[in-house]
Amino acid sequence: MRTAGRRSLAAIGFTFGALITSGLPLPWQALAVAFSLAAVVAGIRALRTARATGLRRTLMPVVAVSLLLGAVYLVSSIGVVITWSIHQERQDCLNRALTVSAQDACEAEFRKALEEFSPGSP
Repeated sequence: MRTAGRRSLAAIGFTFGALITSGLPLPWQALAVAFSLAAVVAGIRALRTARATGLRRTLMPVVAVSLLLGAVYLVSSIGVVITWSIHQERQDCLNRALTVSAQDACEAEFRKALEEFSPGSP
């Protein structure tokens, strides 16, 4: 039971780490990939342990939610890494923007760049 508890806390901790790092500016935001991957692995291990020890009712729903969130953050953070240059341009533009209209222009350019993005293009 202790092992199941520790693994569950690890999964939740890694998911929390993914949540925090996904909100950081680049390049720190790339850490969300590592935290998300660790959350998914820890979540799977925690689910297997909870199932084996018979703690299905109490532990499995919490770990399942943590695993699901870890998977969502993993997909999201991989998307940021794939479109790194577009996100970097947006971040630089927003850092230079002094007015709300300049920020809106940065966001519009970001959306346009994402729509035009195709994997394999520079």
